[in-house]
Amino acid sequence: VHEPACGADAPSLRPSLGVVQGIGVALSMVVGSGLLILPGIGVGLVGAAAIHAWWINALLTLPLLLLFAKLGARYPTAGGVAGFAEAAFGYRAGRATEALLIGACLPGAAAIGLSGGSYIAAFFGLPPSAETWVGLAVLAVATLVNLGGAQIAGSVQSLMTFGLIALLGVLAAVALAGPQVDIAAGLTAASPLAALPALGALFFAFTGWELFCSTAEEFRQPRRDFPLALAGAFLAMLVLYVGIALAVQLRLDPRSHPRRCASRSPM
Repeated sequence: VHEPACGADAPSLRPSLGVVQGIGVALSMVVGSGLLILPGIGVGLVGAAAIHAWWINALLTLPLLLLFAKLGARYPTAGGVAGFAEAAFGYRAGRATEALLIGACLPGAAAIGLSGGSYIAAFFGLPPSAETWVGLAVLAVATLVNLGGAQIAGSVQSLMTFGLIALLGVLAAVALAGPQVDIAAGLTAASPLAALPALGALFFAFTGWELFCSTAEEFRQPRRDFPLALAGAFLAMLVLYVGIALAVQLRLDPRSHPRRCASRSPM
């Protein structure tokens, strides 16, 4: 791989991130509203084997993160994955990668809006027919927030993400702390092979790392701190995901409404 020409003439971003701040930024990009319903979808698909799908997906993601860590440390630019592609294969490859990333984000935003709409409609007791309209309203609000500028959008995103992480973390801890909860039994109730049908549905929770690569230029010492921040965020995410998934699995009886869990949005 030759040295990158991408971003050579572009204005540099102000380096301001350390390891701790980088972990926070990474978590805000990876952990999202999908975590509200994906554990239930996993249980609906494969029952007690769902917990295995989370750590298997983490293992599948790990080689990609090792690659991102090495490239981000070596080429600390705001180009991210597209910048890596441009450095290795030229300008056209970089633009093609950008197009792929944008194309992947568009349907994801729609699914997030619909997921949020379903929760808001359920909270206010609205009929299922209102979920789509509420979801469109969520997308409209998100668009207005982003039009307000990067600083406002970033602050709102960080506030909502860390509020969600804190809430889910507390709920998982409370659920797993019950005296009637047998964590060991939940981990060994089914074979990991039985979790394979749920891998694709739950893998969405492990996306977002490609966006984090675009922050490499903002690290004060990217060669050291970018890989450390990525590793710290991955470990924190894994603990959060497994904890929440196990809490849902142990508290939710899949026999009561298995199809309802599986029929939700793939977010």
